[in-house]
Amino acid sequence: MVDLNELQFFAQLGKAQSFTLAARQLGTQKSAVSRALVNLETRLGVRLVERTTRRVALTEAGELFLEKCLRVLDEAEQADRAIN
Repeated sequence: MVDLNELQFFAQLGKAQSFTLAARQLGTQKSAVSRALVNLETRLGVRLVERTTRRVALTEAGELFLEKCLRVLDEAEQADRAIN
C-alpha cells in the first residue's frame, strides 16, 4: 500500500539531495527520512538513491520515481485546496 508520508519524505530527499536538509525542511529527524527511504526501497524492490558519506544521488529509478511522486503530491495538495 502506498504511504503518502513516505512519498513526501522521498520527494524532499530527492529535491534536497541531503538527509539532514530534507529532515530539517520536513521538521523531523534524519533517521525518520532514512527509515522512510528504506521502507520504500524494500517495498519497491529497487534502489532509489546512491548514498555516500557526503552526498545523496538519485538512481535512474529514483529520478523516475521522484517525478511521479511530485505529481502525486501536487494532486493531493490540489484536492485538499479544492475542499478547503
